[in-house]
Formats: sequence, C-alpha cells, structure tokens
Amino acid sequence: MLIFFLDLLMQCQYASRHFPDLVYHLFSQSLRVAFMRR
Repeated sequence: MLIFFLDLLMQCQYASRHFPDLVYHLFSQSLRVAFMRR
C-alpha cells in the first residue's frame, strides 16, 4: 500500500513537471488537425 502511494506521488511529480510540454503538444496537435480540416 505504501509503495503504491509512493508510486502515485512520483507519477504526480512527473506529471506536474511535464504538464506544460503535454499541454503544448496537445495544443499543437489540435491546431494541426484544425488546419488540415479546412
């Protein structure tokens, strides 16, 4: 149980560290899709 909690904590730290990159990636992909549909 404790190991699971620590793993979750590490994943949260990793996600918060890489969250801006993820948002930027999703944003650029959605922009590309929007441009392709025109």
